[in-house]
Amino acid sequence: ERRRLKLLKQFAETEIALGFWSESLVPGVHLGRSELEDVTLVLSDLFGLPRRKGFRGSLPGEEPKGRVRVSYQYQGAAGPRLAVDQDGLKILYNWDGSVEAYDPSDPGETSNVWDPADPELAALWGAAEVEIERVRAYMPHLVPVLPGP
Repeated sequence: ERRRLKLLKQFAETEIALGFWSESLVPGVHLGRSELEDVTLVLSDLFGLPRRKGFRGSLPGEEPKGRVRVSYQYQGAAGPRLAVDQDGLKILYNWDGSVEAYDPSDPGETSNVWDPADPELAALWGAAEVEIERVRAYMPHLVPVLPGP
């Protein structure tokens, strides 16, 4: 029951419905994943605004394969729980050094497959380390415990 509530909380925090209406829009639905950067890009295109140089967002349905997504779940003084996801392969990192990894074939995240010797997970861990350093720039009091490969 605790696991189910945890998943429901995560879904509530990370999945939103967003709709736009305009006589000039072609009706459609995008059920894929998106980030805030994507919403900004959609709004920019809707209003005919130029794209910023170096912008990382993508339009619905045009997400590049291999895109690394990063999200945080804030937990107070314990520091933010970091999630790094690439094509459904996900690493979750806590500042106490605990790491979990989940395969895309396990959408309910029931079986932790973390293995630092796994080449795909090791590559994704590299992206996690970059994010850990970014967080430390804003929260220097956090000292990460790095279990990396």
